[in-house]
Amino acid sequence: MKAYTSGWNKNKAKTFRIREVYKITFDACMQVYGNNRNELFQTLLKLGKDIDVEKITALPTYQSFEFLEKILNELCNTNMPMNQFRHSLDESNIQSVINYYNKQLNRLESVPVAFKLYPEYIEFIQEYAEKRIGEPIELAVANFISKLNEFEYGLIETVVRNLIDQKLKESFNLDFPFNTHTIYLKLPEEEFYKLESDLSKIPVDSIKKHSPKHPSIVLNKSAFDENKDMLLNKKNLNKLDIDTAKGYHKIGFISEEELNNFLD
Repeated sequence: MKAYTSGWNKNKAKTFRIREVYKITFDACMQVYGNNRNELFQTLLKLGKDIDVEKITALPTYQSFEFLEKILNELCNTNMPMNQFRHSLDESNIQSVINYYNKQLNRLESVPVAFKLYPEYIEFIQEYAEKRIGEPIELAVANFISKLNEFEYGLIETVVRNLIDQKLKESFNLDFPFNTHTIYLKLPEEEFYKLESDLSKIPVDSIKKHSPKHPSIVLNKSAFDENKDMLLNKKNLNKLDIDTAKGYHKIGFISEEELNNFLD
């Protein structure tokens, strides 16, 4: 791709859709290689990780569009079509990230990302893609982290896991859109309730299927139970806040003993 100087004007921001796990990994890269590392240091401190300030500050820094251009250049310079490149890529690092994402969130979700890029980069993305326009960005991220040394990948993995845990916690917030959606609770043994805005429960025979005319959200106790150890771990950076824990106690997802242990 042609190298541009700062005198060239970029297009308006172009939006792509990429899988959420790659967006999280890109965001983690920006915490490590971005111009402002405050969030990285705060995360490492809160998690009790060793911080080698000298090694971290010696790492290169980029703005987000500069970093995307860098990793797209690296992908382009492989001179391989996408299918061939996939077979040559060492996927151990990105697969570790994907495995943790699937364990914690387990959802197939694509999210929008917007960047101001020179036309040549947009053309490369469009021409290189096979099925989805965002695929080249995902591959560029995977390729970049596949080549990191142990220290740098360790930073990325720590931040990625923290960001995933944050999203897991957010998925269990009780701030539901009661005005626009019907909120259901699904308990074991096919026991169903409609949840009111005061967190009181009304038994129902079944859960109505979500539709544009009748939007709904289902809160599944079994899914909550799978993540309860993390959510109620007082040492965990992404534990439930006190009011949310009390709310889950009120709807029957947390026992009296569990709540008291969490509050002590």
